[in-house]
Amino acid sequence: MSEYAAAKHPEAPGPPERVTAAHVDLVRAVCDEHRHIDATRGGGSCRDSAANYLAWASGMLSSRFETEQTEAYFKIALSDMYQVAGWASHDLGDHAAARHYLTAGLVLAREVNELALIAGGFYRLGRVSIHLGRAQEALRLWQLGQIVAQDSGNLAAVAVLHANEAWAYAMLGAADRVSDSLARARDELGRVDEGTVPSWARFFLAPADLDGISGVIYGCLASHVEHRARFAERAIDHAERSYTTRGAGEERSRTFDAISIATGYLLDAQPDRAATAGHRAVDMALATDSVRAADRLQAMASLARPFATHNGVSGVLERVGALIAG
Repeated sequence: MSEYAAAKHPEAPGPPERVTAAHVDLVRAVCDEHRHIDATRGGGSCRDSAANYLAWASGMLSSRFETEQTEAYFKIALSDMYQVAGWASHDLGDHAAARHYLTAGLVLAREVNELALIAGGFYRLGRVSIHLGRAQEALRLWQLGQIVAQDSGNLAAVAVLHANEAWAYAMLGAADRVSDSLARARDELGRVDEGTVPSWARFFLAPADLDGISGVIYGCLASHVEHRARFAERAIDHAERSYTTRGAGEERSRTFDAISIATGYLLDAQPDRAATAGHRAVDMALATDSVRAADRLQAMASLARPFATHNGVSGVLERVGALIAG
């Protein structure tokens, strides 16, 4: 755990009477640090720290601002910090807190009409819904975000939302819609000007990320029996490509890739490879403070039941059971 995230906050003074550009820069720096810790080590490594900082920093909303522009920039930075806290809460399985923080961030973003952050809020709220198996609810949230993202002209946000819409369609078994949404995501991503990408969407510029979510999507689609023969192998290919391409700072995403690989091999009825991939996925999940990772392992384990007598797969099932029970 990072010393930054784990350190107890000292008895902090109240918020400053006058908020300056330096305070805005500090909120941005704290936000970026927490986002990095979250992506690297999981929400459990930084959620409490983020929540504590927000409780203090939000007090500055009642302070005077040196200029109207400083006030707007502060609300944008604080909105982004709320999204980080919401995402970390989601990663810990605390979905009520996730929605609370994400909605608070949306309110601030709307106050200053920061369209890219509004789109980001809808994106993350949709991810809470899809994790809970509420595909239609997620799709509605992402479609709302898509409207805002297109109005903002931010192609990275548009690409993120198209890719996630594909996930909802995969859960619904709509293969044609999946293909269309992923094609749109690839097209938008190919036209992105990296200098205009908002902080919350930068993760999608990583070379592995579109492959990573594609592995999840095709695995979800292959969970429908009528689509299994066509998409299980495709899920494996994308997940393995993502796994090998991940770089520093993407450890949690790489853990999800490992789970996707094991899932793909189970769907493709290759228990030997599924067992090898499954043990690797459990090893990585144990090193990541993420309830989402445990939840995805549990979903993988449910697909492994038909192979429960296979020696390697049974070992994976035992380890997943122990992880969930612990």
